[in-house]
Amino acid sequence: MGHIENTARSNGFYKIVLTTFPFNKAGQALYLEMGCRIVGIFRDHGKINGSFAHVMALDELLLS
Repeated sequence: MGHIENTARSNGFYKIVLTTFPFNKAGQALYLEMGCRIVGIFRDHGKINGSFAHVMALDELLLS
């Protein structure tokens, strides 16, 4: 994540937007630890093994 943040800053980006599945607790923990915040949930965003799955959206502001 640090490399992504540095690359984004050096290319003039002020925000990173990412998504994960709500059941991916390890991924969420990593993103939150790196300063991301949960923006919302896309309900029934797509199918996994024939069942609809939600997708969690997160973002991180790079203004500092």
